[in-house]
Amino acid sequence: MYSRIENNRVIPFNLLLIFLFCLFITACNDNDDELLSPPVSEIDQTLQIIPITQADGTNETLTHIGLPFQFIAVDEIDGEYQIVSDKVTWHSSNRDVATIQHGRAVGIKQGITNIHVTLNNRISQALPLNVSNSPIIALQIKAGEYDHPTGTLANQLPVGSQQSLKAIATYADHSSFDVSHVINWSSSHNDIVQINNATAQMLKPGNSNIQASFAGVQSNVLPFIVSDATLKYLKVSPATASTAPHSHQQFKAIATYSDYTSQDVTNQVSWHSSDSNIATVDAGEAEALITGQVQLSASINNITSAPANLTVSDAKLVQLQISPSTPTVNLGESIFYQVKAIYDDGSTDDITDHVLWQSSDSSITNVVAGYAKTNSVGVTKVTASLDGIESNTSTFTGTDHQLISLQVTPSVVELAKGTQTDLTVMATYDDDTVIDITDRVTWATHTPEVA
Repeated sequence: MYSRIENNRVIPFNLLLIFLFCLFITACNDNDDELLSPPVSEIDQTLQIIPITQADGTNETLTHIGLPFQFIAVDEIDGEYQIVSDKVTWHSSNRDVATIQHGRAVGIKQGITNIHVTLNNRISQALPLNVSNSPIIALQIKAGEYDHPTGTLANQLPVGSQQSLKAIATYADHSSFDVSHVINWSSSHNDIVQINNATAQMLKPGNSNIQASFAGVQSNVLPFIVSDATLKYLKVSPATASTAPHSHQQFKAIATYSDYTSQDVTNQVSWHSSDSNIATVDAGEAEALITGQVQLSASINNITSAPANLTVSDAKLVQLQISPSTPTVNLGESIFYQVKAIYDDGSTDDITDHVLWQSSDSSITNVVAGYAKTNSVGVTKVTASLDGIESNTSTFTGTDHQLISLQVTPSVVELAKGTQTDLTVMATYDDDTVIDITDRVTWATHTPEVA
């Protein structure tokens, strides 16, 4: 069979079918990214994605070329939201701009792509991810705050101890990101201080300078002193605690050394529970399972702490309290709510990730796992519920005001070498509203070798 005559040549019909099939496949491939953007009518509101990476200095879900951006996926299961990031399929509407696997998106070129997930023929909402090509203008490193030693002004730690490190990259578009786990770390003396996974490990007494590089930019130098002090005491706090089944209680482990310095070693010690049927413990967080009493202890370098006592009572949930109660959030910006569970024995627990959220007007904001972003201007009432108990009401106000000025306080600071102080940034908007945005701005110093 023949289909037609063209230029005095006869084209076999089967060859024509192959040709058309190839065109069809090519067209499908070319439009595949467009197909990955879910139609609004098909979106399942109980399957949600949440941006986790914190980008300071911008209201957008923003990353840069070569820089990863982390999302998580949550789903409503048995009356509460649970993380399902490893169970869903992740999609990027434009894989030339950014790819995504296991919720980790990586920017490839400048542009915007929509991120969403699918799970058993269900489709989540799509969030736009903006990939910028702005260059890095500064890279600053410092010791982590939670486990920085006390009792000394320097980065001074004994042999065998560890110190977390933090690196902040600032870009020309004034955005900044924590790049601690994607940069290249270096130590001037690897036999004294070694860096693994943004953690400095003290190997032997001496001095070593820590530095980092990323995208061709060198960081400041962070000096470390490794002493020959020895571990004397290990303490777990609180010494006693009470909670209800299926709730959590956080414990800390504090190490005291022979030079009278101390350090939070919660994430360095091994944790032990005297009865894992009653409660388990990991990284200091105890999960209560059934009623009873259990002893929790920590050990490191052959030294074990005195046990802390945890009582898991049959306390009943009586109240949920969400905060903040009256947030005002500008268009495109977001906040994280927190939910505290209060039990009839007076114990409390943070259950933000487990409650169900309700917004009276989801067009203004739709809260998922505590994350609330302003989608439009207006006021909506936000509540949380668990096991039939409803929280207090938070009045969420979405605004669209212009930022007028930023004020850093105190404006003048005098510090001794090695000491620290907190600075606050207050933002003033065109309606004279003043809001503390300290945690959302990009910080910069003109003389990083000084401070």
